Amino acid sequence: MMTDTTDDSTIEYEYDKPMLAALHQQNISNVNAAAKKSEVESSHDNLKVKTLRQSKRVQQQRAQETEEKRKQRLQTEAARHRFQCLQQSEEETQEQRRKLASQAQNRREQETDEERLK
Repeated sequence: MMTDTTDDSTIEYEYDKPMLAALHQQNISNVNAAAKKSEVESSHDNLKVKTLRQSKRVQQQRAQETEEKRKQRLQTEAARHRFQCLQQSEEETQEQRRKLASQAQNRREQETDEERLK
């Protein structure tokens, strides 16, 4: 039993056992709710950690993909350069052969001209 004194009047409250049990149950549920809230917060923190791990993994994967693309591009450029060098070498060889053939033909013509003059 509780007594409340306001405005010169006395009001007595009588609490029975079921009411006290209900209040006790409500306090327990409030405590449980607080515990669940911290569980939710900790699971949220776990999600942050999980997301951070995923983002690191994604970042590493992207870095690896970028590195693979860079290597592939370098290989392509190296192959293109080798092809151009080979092509240039062939052109130089053909030009050298043309010069030699032209010189040989000029020599032959000169020799035939000298023979005619004799």
